[in-house]
Amino acid sequence: MDNNSRLSNIVMIKSDKPVVLGIDGIFPNPANSVVNLNVQAPASDNITAVVTDISGKVLITHNAHVEAGSNTVQLDVSRLVSGTYLVKLICKANCESVVGKFVKQ
Repeated sequence: MDNNSRLSNIVMIKSDKPVVLGIDGIFPNPANSVVNLNVQAPASDNITAVVTDISGKVLITHNAHVEAGSNTVQLDVSRLVSGTYLVKLICKANCESVVGKFVKQ
């Protein structure tokens, strides 16, 4: 009101960095022989991609190493029959898993 301004004190807040894997994209979808997973990783880690059918039967297990940030992981799905599948990413370190879905032609 009187055209004067004042800045507040700066306060630092410390917290744990979230440790969540993310799937930013699965392409091509539908796929024929290869599926690419665009994985966002909170830190460098070894992950396991587990492909299951809708009933939960494990069909493919693929190990990969990811760096912090954006990564692309390729899965060979040429041996799968046509249908809808789930892919779950599990990290070796203490982080949350993530699930995505793709269609095989």
